[in-house]
Amino acid sequence: MLYKPEDSCRSQKFCLPLRSSRPTKRIGSICMYHDILARTEPDRLLYPAIRQAVFIDLFEEPIGKLLLENQRIRLIIFDPQTEVIVQWIP
Repeated sequence: MLYKPEDSCRSQKFCLPLRSSRPTKRIGSICMYHDILARTEPDRLLYPAIRQAVFIDLFEEPIGKLLLENQRIRLIIFDPQTEVIVQWIP
């Protein structure tokens, strides 16, 4: 398989207020960013990287579980202490 520039990974900091917002608002922000990227750069896939504790907080909520079940969002979950990816959700 040949490497193509459009297959590259882009890292971008996408900050959401984690303590002051409701989980549904934070999940909505991720979905909105996903939809904007799908429209502006349809060849790219969004994989937000979130801390394991944030994942537990957000996706234990009913709306988070629904989005995961429907494969609405892709995620990379990492442990900030060890700097290791603990889960990849395609």
